[in-house]
Amino acid sequence: MALIVHTNDGSYNTGRNFSRSTKKLGRLFDRLPSGLNIQRQTDDFVGLSLAAGMTTQLRDTNGAIRNTNDAISSVQVADDALVETLNALRKIRDLALQGRTNDSIVVAGADLQREINRMVGEIQRISLQTKFNDQKVVNGSFAKRKFQVGVEGNQTLVVTINAASVGALGLNSTQARIYSRSGTIEQMQSMAAGLIARVDTALDSISDIRTDLGIYQSRFKTIINHLSRMEANTQLAQSRICDADMAEETAKLTRNAIVDHSGIGIMAQANQQAQIAMQLLS
Repeated sequence: MALIVHTNDGSYNTGRNFSRSTKKLGRLFDRLPSGLNIQRQTDDFVGLSLAAGMTTQLRDTNGAIRNTNDAISSVQVADDALVETLNALRKIRDLALQGRTNDSIVVAGADLQREINRMVGEIQRISLQTKFNDQKVVNGSFAKRKFQVGVEGNQTLVVTINAASVGALGLNSTQARIYSRSGTIEQMQSMAAGLIARVDTALDSISDIRTDLGIYQSRFKTIINHLSRMEANTQLAQSRICDADMAEETAKLTRNAIVDHSGIGIMAQANQQAQIAMQLLS
């Protein structure tokens, strides 16, 4: 290798390589603290664009999951209310069965009727006061309610909950009577038999409504499972693009740090060539 002073090729080449390794080291210093493989658009503009689209999809998927959970909650609130309605109907049926007995209808007919009236009032109270998100759910007004259960605008599910009021169940104040002061025993027993038949029909109606609610709830849970899997897969795909492999980046950091330190030493040696040339001249 020629010993020259005009152009120090060794120092120049070493400096160029040193600058390159320093830049690589700087990028590694950016990635390691953040854990991200893409820090700026120049790192990977295609990957950054894909990651941005995935971020939007994740946000939309999370919103759909929240909406679907709200739908499940509304169905559960309605179902809990119907359980209490069933209990009240069974109590009315038991009271009506007592009214079929001669001694009971004569001795305690008025008391039985008062208790039946109380249970009928409780059924009506449940239908009017059971709400989810300030919406009544078992009075018949919760009909054709749309829930957004997907990331696309047309991915909706319509929910209708039939009424469980005393009117819808055929148990208004006139229909739910077993006692009359002026009625005969036979007439009151006939009224009790009619009430039992109406309660049986009401029990069937409540069971049908609860079956529909169970179908809705099962479907919503299936949708949430699907959305959750889609969310997990999208997060995994985004991670492959954006997240840095910490083990690999640490290994690169060590390698580039060694190269950087070596470059400093070699550059120092290269810069001594001019001094050697000056010593020869002297």
